[in-house]
Amino acid sequence: MKTRLTVGHATRCDLGAAKSDREAVPFGQSPTLRERNIALLDTAHQRIKRENRELTRSRRF
Repeated sequence: MKTRLTVGHATRCDLGAAKSDREAVPFGQSPTLRERNIALLDTAHQRIKRENRELTRSRRF
């Protein structure tokens, strides 16, 4: 018996990509919300890196 892919499944992964290249997207998360979350995480990551760098510099002196 073949398994049919639902529309939800097709929108959650790129069917043409290798399985290892697929990006996990939580079920029910809209593409707009997903993009906003990625942007927020990227901004937070950059801020944490900058703060860690500043802490390291202040400890050297």
